[in-house]
Amino acid sequence: MPVRHAPESYALLITDHDMPGLSGLALVKKARAARIALPVIMATGTLPPEGLFTRYPWLQPVSALVKPYSVEQLLGTVEKVLRATASPGEQIAPPPNWPSDGGLRL
Repeated sequence: MPVRHAPESYALLITDHDMPGLSGLALVKKARAARIALPVIMATGTLPPEGLFTRYPWLQPVSALVKPYSVEQLLGTVEKVLRATASPGEQIAPPPNWPSDGGLRL
């Protein structure tokens, strides 16, 4: 994951949930395990199983875009998320006892 080399140079992670080889949630899990606290937009046609974010709130995206969506909806969501996260707020990171391998199989 190249972002781990300079995570401070990124403001946002946009991912799909259904990707070949690595789900969007698995990507978020890896970022959180690496202590990368980027806000996440999950742009997808299939959302993760219900209840998952209740059990693992640190994996929850800031926003979700359900396909199909327009360029205007994407840009509006990006603007909204960036504005909301521009001020100092809650750190998005796993709890201190979170295993280094992420502890969650997705």
